[in-house]
Amino acid sequence: MTLPDNDPAKWQYQEHTAVKHQILDGYLHTWISILGGSNLELGYIDGFAGRGVYQDGSIGSPIIAMDTGQNQISKINRKPYGMKKFRCFFVEKNVDNYFCLKEQVESRKSTCPDVIPDIRNGVFEEHATEFIEVSKKIPTLFFIDPFGWEVPFEIIKGILDNLRTEILFTFMVYDINRFLGSTAHQASLNKLYGSSVWKDCLDSEDRESCLVNHYLDSIRKARARNYSVKSSCPQLTRQTA
Repeated sequence: MTLPDNDPAKWQYQEHTAVKHQILDGYLHTWISILGGSNLELGYIDGFAGRGVYQDGSIGSPIIAMDTGQNQISKINRKPYGMKKFRCFFVEKNVDNYFCLKEQVESRKSTCPDVIPDIRNGVFEEHATEFIEVSKKIPTLFFIDPFGWEVPFEIIKGILDNLRTEILFTFMVYDINRFLGSTAHQASLNKLYGSSVWKDCLDSEDRESCLVNHYLDSIRKARARNYSVKSSCPQLTRQTA
């Protein structure tokens, strides 16, 4: 039985979550330090933001982003053309998680005065068009870390069509492989890949690697633009339940 997103069992701070957060924090530090010196504003969009805090008090990705953004602004904004504002959009579909997240973000505002948070209760897909427009105006990092694989290929392609946009995407290859032969999941897999190319992996000796590589190839082929795409930390996708 699938647990609801606000079930306490889903908010135990596990090792693979800690690793994902280390990657996010490190990437944000580097990304902001590079782009913040020549842009007055940067954007960050967390499409599956969660509660903002775990059962043991560990902070979630939205709070990590706020803290990291403020820390980097404090270093950069003394420069004449350095970053002054960090615009953060957090989307969470579960209403209980949303109110918890809102409380966590509000409590951080005093220590993150240069971070402008915008919290949404809804589905990432519903807000994607607006966020793509935001990313046309300022360099934007998308953090896409769903519980499942509910991110349509067309949205990923639309995000990457903007030259100053990057995505950190937790690709749930373990779950995809688990349901690869299920006829009930064919439509959702077609939506994820933008085609039925995933079927090529049904008879592969290494289905997980096949699934990841086909997804990356689909992105590369989607447009003439030379996307920079790579896969890292495959252990995360295998451990995420």
